[in-house]
Amino acid sequence: AFLYDKFPNVDGFLHFHYSAVIVRPDFITDFGFPCGCIEEAHEIYNKSLNVKMKQSLFSVELKHHGYLLGLNQSSIHSIFSSWASLTTSCHQLIKQSFPSVPNIRSLSIYPCFDGCSLSACLVHMDFLNLSRDTWLLYVDKHMDLLDFPAFILSHIATSALDPPTSCFSKDLCVLLLTDSNSKDLLASSLSSLVTPVNYQDVPKPIL
Repeated sequence: AFLYDKFPNVDGFLHFHYSAVIVRPDFITDFGFPCGCIEEAHEIYNKSLNVKMKQSLFSVELKHHGYLLGLNQSSIHSIFSSWASLTTSCHQLIKQSFPSVPNIRSLSIYPCFDGCSLSACLVHMDFLNLSRDTWLLYVDKHMDLLDFPAFILSHIATSALDPPTSCFSKDLCVLLLTDSNSKDLLASSLSSLVTPVNYQDVPKPIL
């Protein structure tokens, strides 16, 4: 109730724990409070006072806990719409690149939030049966390919160093898949744990 009072434009909250879902938050809390306690709510509000937020909507990383997104009806609708668009385009491009994929609808796909905006998705490409744990990053064609994707890859590299809580293996690679086929991301200076490569450069496996 405290957060609803302090954020009158927020119609609902989306909360999830650490997983393959990736969020670039507007701010991060400093202390790992028990879930839902009033002290946690107070810190969220106090931290938000130092951040410029659109329509008082926000995303926050709760230390040692996960993420909380404060959303209104419009942003909730946008998330559903973006998810449908991203997954449809991603399925189409994967099918074109890997025509022998056994069941395109069975792929595990995870959302990537930039603040409260759903702008990319991660796909676990386990069907490739490669020696390295392989993930595919599909980026909305309207996104800046040097900004948010670089954050995602850096996040994956950092998370891979924190087993067993991480969803990502230390021995992994990430394929970049985007409508624009830009290779700008390849020039980014990223951890050696993550190998960003364009999907067009990856040998197509025999499935």
